[in-house]
Amino acid sequence: MIKAILFDCDGTLVDTEDQTGMAITQVMTEYDITDASIPTAWTRGQTWNIIAQRIQRLYPAIPCANTLAEELTDAWEQLVVVAPPITGAVDAVHAAHPWFALGMVTSSPGRSVGPLLEQLGLDELIPMSARVCAEHVTKSKPNPEGYLLAAEKLGVRPESCLVFEDSEAGILAARAAGMRCIAILETATDPKGCRKLADRSITHFNELPLLFWRTMAGASFASLPSISTTPSL
Repeated sequence: MIKAILFDCDGTLVDTEDQTGMAITQVMTEYDITDASIPTAWTRGQTWNIIAQRIQRLYPAIPCANTLAEELTDAWEQLVVVAPPITGAVDAVHAAHPWFALGMVTSSPGRSVGPLLEQLGLDELIPMSARVCAEHVTKSKPNPEGYLLAAEKLGVRPESCLVFEDSEAGILAARAAGMRCIAILETATDPKGCRKLADRSITHFNELPLLFWRTMAGASFASLPSISTTPSL
């Protein structure tokens, strides 16, 4: 039975991916690297520490990956204060709350997640005790550590969790944890890849079927109704 809903944050609840690219460009320019080319797949579902390590290997003139990670985080946090929500995300979390335990598994640092959720009006629906952020794990997505920890925090078995994710790394992490996953494709870098890996996929939350949350409460994933484009939660 599905007892808990776990959301990724960036690209799943809030559209911060453009700001990620902007932060990288801004910081790289400060290192006099104006033609940086960073594969988008390097940033999706990854911590800033991982991203910084990859950039530093690509551009070894950057002296310290740890310092770079802090600079990238600071630049990104200043940019995401105006990040818009994914279509239907806020209403979906409110609709799910009466029926399920809610949690979050994100590769972003907790210091960033709090203001983002407060901006969306979701900080009380996904409490701090139910959030797994970058600093809470030793291995980031696609490793399942974060999702397993979230299930433990909520006191549910992994197979009782339904995950919403927008990246291949996140979907792989959820599946490796033994959880079912629905892909959110509105800002996904590789919609085709996400669609292939996830159990189901939708462009955004408004495509969930009528009475989705009530239907899923206490039910098995096998009873998930067909995804439709009817804009109702």
